Amino acid sequence: MKRTLLTSVLDNTANWSAQKQQWPGGLQQGQSEARAIKNLLPTLDSTVSLGLMEFDTVGTAHDNGGFIRSAIRPLTDTAKASFGTKLDTIFNGIQATDEKRNSNEPYGNLMYDVYNYFAGANSFSPGGVLARLADNDGYTTPYTTFRSPL
Repeated sequence: MKRTLLTSVLDNTANWSAQKQQWPGGLQQGQSEARAIKNLLPTLDSTVSLGLMEFDTVGTAHDNGGFIRSAIRPLTDTAKASFGTKLDTIFNGIQATDEKRNSNEPYGNLMYDVYNYFAGANSFSPGGVLARLADNDGYTTPYTTFRSPL
């Protein structure tokens, strides 16, 4: 059976809690993004494996890599429910400081960590991962070494 591996990367910098783009229903940008992904889930079957990454949200200004919010896994009904719950947490906590990073962050290290995830390599900034938001299944050593989904 052919597997499709996807990861979504949410830009959770402070602008994601803004309403500058006038999203429908008065939602903030990040809420609209989380809702769009959640609305996609029922249309996908278990031949698709989906994960979610975001910017690290704690640590110093140099901890600007990414973390695994949801490890890439086949979208069984159980996995869809779990993924949906994580998206609801993001949606409902969009203003929480734990959910966002400062504005004007460079994207390079976040994208480097996307590569590192697929390669099973070390995280760029393990000190920036908030453990209660991270999915331990995305790591062989929390939060230092990624577990490759390949």
